[in-house]
Amino acid sequence: MFSEGQNPDGIYNPSTDTLLNQYDALTNGLKVTYNSTAYVGGSGNASGNYLIYSPNGYTASKIKQPQVTAAFNVAYQDGTGPARIIIVNALGRARTCDPNDEATKKSGTCLTSLSQ
Repeated sequence: MFSEGQNPDGIYNPSTDTLLNQYDALTNGLKVTYNSTAYVGGSGNASGNYLIYSPNGYTASKIKQPQVTAAFNVAYQDGTGPARIIIVNALGRARTCDPNDEATKKSGTCLTSLSQ
């Protein structure tokens, strides 16, 4: 996790960015997939696989536009065990969802809550 200041590009550069925190590697067999709209309208070679917060706490795109949504999917690679989707809305609010829950599967609430 790092702070890019006024010129975000989605790529950590130790000479210009501030490292805020670094975490241990994931447990063997656990994977995280991620997608966001942070790179919509951006230019350069960074991917859309990151999340930017503006100084006021809202999510923002690389070109500093608001209304970014993001979803992290945390699961075991072999499909066994628990899984969770962490959804971050445009206001920066994060919530979790169990994609394997029968009620969630039936209602599709994990997907619809991406826009809330």
